[in-house]
Amino acid sequence: RDLKVSWGTYADALCNEDFGQLHCNAHNNNLVVVNPSQGGERYLAYLDLDMAFDNETYVDTRTGQVGVSPENHEKLLEKEHANFMEVLAGGDTSSGVPAVAF
Repeated sequence: RDLKVSWGTYADALCNEDFGQLHCNAHNNNLVVVNPSQGGERYLAYLDLDMAFDNETYVDTRTGQVGVSPENHEKLLEKEHANFMEVLAGGDTSSGVPAVAF
């Protein structure tokens, strides 16, 4: 989040715009534990960055507009962070993988 990069949180065709729904790629299965022998200050690394973007590379999937204001991007990052905390706390059990894959 310090880099101001979204993991991939946006409105797509499956989201209900009236309810403010967003697709959010911040799932607990998108993290790996870093081997402590590798050094460094971080113990987790994030994965699955194919949908990641910053405010300049954001694409509105409904209008095709590229880019979003830094203020709106920060709001999006806040929503993503809250959703990720909800997943980690067990309030949302979505792993991003459809049940048919299990």
